[in-house]
Amino acid sequence: MAELPSADQFNAPTVTEAQFKEAQAKLIDYVAEIGNKTVAIQYGFQSLEDFEADKTKIPAGSSVVVAGELYIWDGGALTKSDDDPLLNANQHTNDSILELVDIYAQKEDITDEDLLFAITDINNVRTWIEADKTGGVTQQSAEKIATAVKEQNAFLENKDITDDDLLFAITDINNVPTSLSVKKNGTFSNIAIQDIQQRINVANRAFSDTTKFSVWGSSTIENSHTQWAQLANDLGFINVLLGGKGAETAETICARQGSIPAKLLIPSGILSGSTDNQAVTVTNFYIDAGIGASALKPFAGTLFGIHGTLSYKSANPTQLWFMRDEVGEDIVVDSAMEYEFIPDSVAFRNSVCVLNIGKNNLNYGVSPYGLPDYVFECTKKAHQWCKPFYKFVLVMGHFVDTGADEDQKTRVLTYNSLLKTEFGESYYDLQAYLMSEKVWIDTAITPTSNDLAQQSDNRKPDSLSLDSLHMNDAAETAVIKQVKQILVEFGWYNILSED
Repeated sequence: MAELPSADQFNAPTVTEAQFKEAQAKLIDYVAEIGNKTVAIQYGFQSLEDFEADKTKIPAGSSVVVAGELYIWDGGALTKSDDDPLLNANQHTNDSILELVDIYAQKEDITDEDLLFAITDINNVRTWIEADKTGGVTQQSAEKIATAVKEQNAFLENKDITDDDLLFAITDINNVPTSLSVKKNGTFSNIAIQDIQQRINVANRAFSDTTKFSVWGSSTIENSHTQWAQLANDLGFINVLLGGKGAETAETICARQGSIPAKLLIPSGILSGSTDNQAVTVTNFYIDAGIGASALKPFAGTLFGIHGTLSYKSANPTQLWFMRDEVGEDIVVDSAMEYEFIPDSVAFRNSVCVLNIGKNNLNYGVSPYGLPDYVFECTKKAHQWCKPFYKFVLVMGHFVDTGADEDQKTRVLTYNSLLKTEFGESYYDLQAYLMSEKVWIDTAITPTSNDLAQQSDNRKPDSLSLDSLHMNDAAETAVIKQVKQILVEFGWYNILSED
């Protein structure tokens, strides 16, 4: 058995270039020998007839792929296998990387004494290639991979490098560096980046599309659509959806977004081919306290494969109108079955996104729809619905209204606490900002003694208020500047304007 070189043979301060190359050659021999012992040769054929013609040349115990299906050849019989180790290995690798970049922050780092093996850069700093004594991935390695995955530009540039740029590489049988390679500065080699990119499908899955921006909420968002549009312009977003609508509840906001689609009954049993409004019944909107769907902002989408618009119908909070875009045939449906209305806004599922939903639920406080836990679950669904593996989603908390009673205040503060725990650095604490000294500096407003007393009582100050329920323009502008700063710091933008 070939000798496995120690870590000191690579990264000890006294190691010369020749000694490093000698240790590298030993490591390559060791890996190759393991591979020869553990990897079975797999033979492929277009058909069973082709296999029959050559089966005498195939060693017993070999894996055989015939027309894409895996078999085991024991020297006398060909048996179909229920398990494809190659596919399983690839899937395991893919799943492991996806899990790795998602949970790295939950791991605790280890000391050098706990390392089994590590490749260090020219400054003796640990790189991404290392393992702990259990054979597992270290937090150091996981964090480096996750950081690289987050940095889209690292995957988009992919400039070729020369052998002189490599510090360490495992090469294949043709002496070509594999993805197990590191640059001299300790960062990922080009081929490593390309391999990770391919495995997690970076372009379509891993990241939000920074040409798109959406913001969702009720009046806190709608009242400041102008400022949100300016933010989108400043950050170079091309496709923008301003999804604020006053008085809406978490359910209607999530229905428009797509995370909790509106579930509709068609009482007549026929989806009309006419372009006239047709009455439908919604079954999953908050209908207590008389607000129901009455505040619903009309939105376009698809019902039973037919494109049209969903809008509020009448004083009955469960009744909506569906109006199809084009005349067509009547469609017979099950009047007792719920059909989902899928909004067009699913096109923004992978956008950079700001969520500020459920304030009206909390204000009314009717159980269970107005309780913090319920609104929190709606918010989590809205966040989880966002498509990318690495979501560029900022979750905003709510402020306590100026005239809120103690129960409402408690509901809002409890909800905010749940968000902070769940979303961490991706949570923006709107309440904390409005209660801070900084808000007076940012708005250029001199607070009154009453303002300061309201802040001490965790209520929105009068001087930052349009009315008891809403912020004024100065407060809205200051808040959105804060959000803009966060998006810039996170790199969640397309093109940053010079001003």
